[in-house]
Amino acid sequence: MPEPKTNQLTAQEWASLSERTQTKIKIISNQRTSALIEQLSKLESEYQKALMDQTEHKSAGASFLASIGSDCQAVKEFMAGLNPPAEIEGKKTTVAEREGWLLKQRNENKELFALIERQKTTAFILESDKNQVVLVENKMSNTRAVIALRTAQLSFLSGG
Repeated sequence: MPEPKTNQLTAQEWASLSERTQTKIKIISNQRTSALIEQLSKLESEYQKALMDQTEHKSAGASFLASIGSDCQAVKEFMAGLNPPAEIEGKKTTVAEREGWLLKQRNENKELFALIERQKTTAFILESDKNQVVLVENKMSNTRAVIALRTAQLSFLSGG
């Protein structure tokens, strides 16, 4: 009866296996996963701050939030208090003339002009906040993708 084969490696096979293992260890140690996790943690803090800033700005400028193609509540209330002249040079004004007078007041009335500028500034700040939130979300997504890739690489290297 023949003797069963043993699974012992020759010295050359062991040296080859040892080199591959050493190479894998070098690759794994150069993955910098802890730095990526730290970066993700910083991004999460930055994301939370961006959301808080956005909330604070929305709250502070609530009366200056305008819908698309419309004025904010503060401007509407101020314009409602303006009374266009009922007569110009003894003639009764038309609706178009009163609307023209109100449009002219948007530039001539300093208080109304300041409210409109505040509305524009509030819209700009909120758009900037929104863009900052999206930017941080994208950075976090990219960092998570890199971590997932590194995890797959580590899994591959450890398994084979």
